[in-house]
Amino acid sequence: MSCDESSSVHVPASEPVADPGIRPAAAPRQPGHALRRLETLAQAELRQLLSARAPAPQDARIADPVWAGLAWDMGLNGSAVAAAGTPAPLVHFPLYDGD
Repeated sequence: MSCDESSSVHVPASEPVADPGIRPAAAPRQPGHALRRLETLAQAELRQLLSARAPAPQDARIADPVWAGLAWDMGLNGSAVAAAGTPAPLVHFPLYDGD
């Protein structure tokens, strides 16, 4: 007897089978709502961090590619990216080209 035959013997096809792993859940308000909410919060936090920094010279650019990528991903415009400037180097932790 195959596996299919043994399972069909115990549960007739006409009876509905309840899956114990399925739980009723509230439907999300909109698809992607939580992701959009998190992105909005992240953008607000990044703007707050940028506004707390000292003003940068007009021709300043972000030297750190990770910081620049984060600003770009958060949808900040060119003036906001330029306002971020370049972070001051760490005094006791020199970085080398390989870092």
